[in-house]
Formats: sequence, structure tokens, C-alpha cells
Amino acid sequence: MAAQVVEFLTSKIDPVQFFSGSSSGSSSVFPYAISAPGQGNDFLGDSPVHSDLAAFTLRNYVLAVLSSPLQLVETLSEVQYQRREDGDDPAATDALSKQQPASTEQSGALVVVGDHQLEPLQNGVWDNLREIVESEGEGWTSLMKGHFTNFAFTASYAVLQPALEEAINDVFDVYEDTHPATLIASHVFVGGLLSPLELVRTRLIVQPSTSNRKKYYGPFHALHGITTEEHTGLGSLYSLRHLIPSLIISGLSPLLRAVSRIIIQEELGLDPTFTPVLHHLATLALMAVEVSIVTPFEMARKRLQIQWLTPQGRASSQSPQAFETSVVVSPRYYSGIFDCISSIVAEEGGRSRRRRRRKRVPSATGGANLGIGTEWHQVHDLDGDYRMYDVPGAARRQRDTGLIASMGRFASGVRTLYRGFWARYATRVVVYAFDEISQNDDGW
Repeated sequence: MAAQVVEFLTSKIDPVQFFSGSSSGSSSVFPYAISAPGQGNDFLGDSPVHSDLAAFTLRNYVLAVLSSPLQLVETLSEVQYQRREDGDDPAATDALSKQQPASTEQSGALVVVGDHQLEPLQNGVWDNLREIVESEGEGWTSLMKGHFTNFAFTASYAVLQPALEEAINDVFDVYEDTHPATLIASHVFVGGLLSPLELVRTRLIVQPSTSNRKKYYGPFHALHGITTEEHTGLGSLYSLRHLIPSLIISGLSPLLRAVSRIIIQEELGLDPTFTPVLHHLATLALMAVEVSIVTPFEMARKRLQIQWLTPQGRASSQSPQAFETSVVVSPRYYSGIFDCISSIVAEEGGRSRRRRRRKRVPSATGGANLGIGTEWHQVHDLDGDYRMYDVPGAARRQRDTGLIASMGRFASGVRTLYRGFWARYATRVVVYAFDEISQNDDGW
């Protein structure tokens, strides 16, 4: 039976049509098109199938390597817990203090990061990358965390989704090349089928890089660990906690992309052949709109993925997380994707103060080796809001009451939902540019 299913799906793949489709017209969310048979260098012999398969695999792997650092910043920025410094509800503060894990200390509004965890990633994409690389526990090798799992996911997605879409069109006698209903249905099914790979990818990225602290040593080891620890077997890989967000995102992304294609081609009348510059600019602009809509759901899904997936697994541990993390994560166990989004808006926002560091500052009198008495030491908080030290707690709470303060806290919480926007958008731009360049490169 399995052999018949595989034969049926592979029979639906037209190498000429699939591997040479353009990114603007491709129905796939991951348009990794490669040269058609007979085009480019056949470096594996005369067989076009071998050439296409090798080029397809190589390009997907190169793309996974290129996008891996951006996905690292995106994932760590989104799962990192940065509680709002001002305007905290005393009741919420007490509740969070009781739930705070032993790896962190909480004093008022300040969360002290452990020595083995990263500082708050609250700057730009490149600054966060430098922060990760220069950290003691991560380094350069951490930039490649989860890249092979991402390669397996994108390559499998790019093969299964078009084949399933064409099969659905044949079953229901749909003669259009791309029908919105079959397009979304195929993406939702394949996205749910491959959701365990996304679960594993997130956990591999969030776990520490040092061997004595990491829990999973590869995608297969992670899959085995999840199925055994969650006490539900293979069913834990398709737990509703992360399956429902995956289905939502898998259906929302192609829908927004189809709408963008209609706007560009029919409403704006732009064609990649006659107006290439305007077509690319419009694509990038609508891509930003798509990413802005999907980002809150992606953030909530990743936070759910690092927590226990089933009640049986959660009962075996006091921590809501299933493994040790390289960043401070939320001490709250989310009940679902919308509970996670509402909690982020209500509890997080603003800029968190970094851990205190002691810095030696030479005295103004100068001189070398004049002893410790001629120098003074300054303890400072990087990116800290020093006004909070000058305002008493009661006065600060009074200042943070009222409609304007509530709206400010709400806006700060909503802004937190887009902490990984630029990294995710940069990843999409890299995928788009890589695809456009590879299609016009005759050297492959």
C-alpha cells in the first residue's frame, strides 16, 4: 500500500513543469525552482533526472545554510522572555514570581539572566548575531543549529506540496493550474504532515550549544526523545498544541501569497518580464505585509513548541519547558496559541535591563600601577533605564495608571509580538533573491 501511494505521488510530479517554474507563478510557499532538463551543466551524467535531483538537493541545502543564522536570531528573539519593566500589575507580578524557574532570579522588574544564558536580544538582527557569536556558550558553531532539519523540511515541502495539489486537482477535475481551494488544502495537509520537523528544528535551535547542556544531538534523536518522554508515542509529534498553529500558518501563508499575486498581476498590472523592477518592489512590499500578519502566530507557535506537548509530559516535570534553553523563557505554561499571544501582550514589552557587569574605569589622575586606591569601579546596566532608580515604587505605580499608560503598555506588548519580524523578513528576502538568481544562472 505504501509503495502504491509513493508511486502515485511521484507520478504526479512533472520535472519540466515543477523544477522550472518561476517564483512569482509557483504555487508553492517554498519556490525552489531549478533548471529544466537539458539546461545548465549535467555534472552527474547524461540523465536529466539525476541532474535535476542533484541540483534541487544542492540548492535547498545551500539555502538552508544561508538562512540558518537568520532563523537562529528569529527563533531566539521570539522565545526569549522579556517581562515589562514598568506598569506591572502587582497581582501578575506575584503570580509570575511563584512560577519563576530556579535558573533565574526576579527582583521587582529585573530578571537576572544566568551566566549560561544569553543576554536579552533586543537590538537589530546583526547586533543580535554578534551577541550570540561572542557569547561564551554559543559561538560561531551555533549559527548552524537546526540547518539540516530545515533543509529536510523545505526540500520535502517543495516536493510533496505540488504533487498533492496536482493529485487533488485530478481527483476533483480541477482544470486550472492553480486553484485557491486546492492550493490552500495541499499546503495545510503537507504543513501538518511535516510539522514534527518544525518542532524538532525549533528545539534544536533553542537548546544550548555546549554538549554538557544540550538534550538533543540531532533530528532523529530529538524525534525519539519527544516520542518517549511525552508518554503518548508518535501521537505526541502531532499534538494539538503545535499541530493547530502549524495548520493555521500553513493555510494563512499561501492565502496571503495568492492575494499578493492577484494584486501585483491584476490590480497593478505588473509583469516580471516588462516591468521587472516594479514587480520586484511590489513583491517585496507585499511580502512585508504577509510577514507582519504571520509573525505573531509564528512567535506563539515556537513558544508552544519548546514546552511540554502533552499533560503526561508536563506532569513529569515542574518546569513548563521540556529541555534546558539557551535564553530565558516564559515561566508560564500556555494553554494554546491565542493564550500565548494575549499573555505576551499583557506581560511583556519594552526593553529589559541586561545583567549587571562590573567595569573598571581608570582614575582621572592617570598613572600606571598606582594601586587599587587610585581607581574606582563602576557598576552599570547596559541599556538600562536609570530613571527607574530615582522614582519610588509607589510614585512609579501612580505614574503608570490611567488610560494613556494602559494604551502605552498595550502598544508595547503588541510591538513585542514583532520581535522577530526583521529576521523573518530577511529570511524571506534571501529565499526570494536566491530563487530569482538561481533561475537565471546558466552555470548550474
